[in-house]
Amino acid sequence: MFSIPKSFIVFLFFLTSVLPSVNGQMIKEETVNQVNLSSYIQEKHGPDQEIINGRLYYNKYYRILNHPFYNEEYTHNGSATLSGKRFPDVMLKYDIYKQCLILEYLGTNESRNKIFLSPDQTDAFELGEYYFEKLVLDERDAVFYQVIGSNSVRCFIHWRKEILVSNNNTKYAEFFSDPKRIYFAEYNEEVYPFRNRKTFASPLSGITKREISKYMRSHSISFRDASPEQLESLLKFVSDRIQSTSGN
Repeated sequence: MFSIPKSFIVFLFFLTSVLPSVNGQMIKEETVNQVNLSSYIQEKHGPDQEIINGRLYYNKYYRILNHPFYNEEYTHNGSATLSGKRFPDVMLKYDIYKQCLILEYLGTNESRNKIFLSPDQTDAFELGEYYFEKLVLDERDAVFYQVIGSNSVRCFIHWRKEILVSNNNTKYAEFFSDPKRIYFAEYNEEVYPFRNRKTFASPLSGITKREISKYMRSHSISFRDASPEQLESLLKFVSDRIQSTSGN
């Protein structure tokens, strides 16, 4: 009589038990944009490329006080544009110390994995309602700027943090600094750097310059810690005043 080896029976049992769950997981993951983005990255750049860093992201800053991220430490819903292709509804964190974007996506067994997105391939991204774009605005290579405003008046902010030595903390030898900003403004397609109220208004002249300076004082706008909402309102005021003046 023909007999089936015991090892073959064990293999068949394993195969039939695993395939349904694998197929189900694949179907479930195909509906998630985060997984589509991960697949696109690996298909376009290969699993060994810097864009996914060859390994999952992990927090190596646990011995440093504070965090290196833009805004809060939590992950934001947004979008990422890679090599000209935009992916909406992805979960992102922006590390402004390393100047890199971190993608969180749904992996197998519904685990949440995190990978690095290569700055070289990232053209732009959104964190909630805030928009960032890779631009060249001075002698440096292209870096990420938060873009605020529209039409002929815009503001560009490059965010960064530093790691500093802690002298008075017995638990942490180092800490992340408060976020620092490098500003540029654009009036009528002319881009220039600025640091404070005076240099922000310097390209303007006459009554427009005086009105804008008065607006900034009355609204207590300091470019050291101004919120995006404050800057949005300021830029709208500037745009309205420029249009009003040019129409006279």
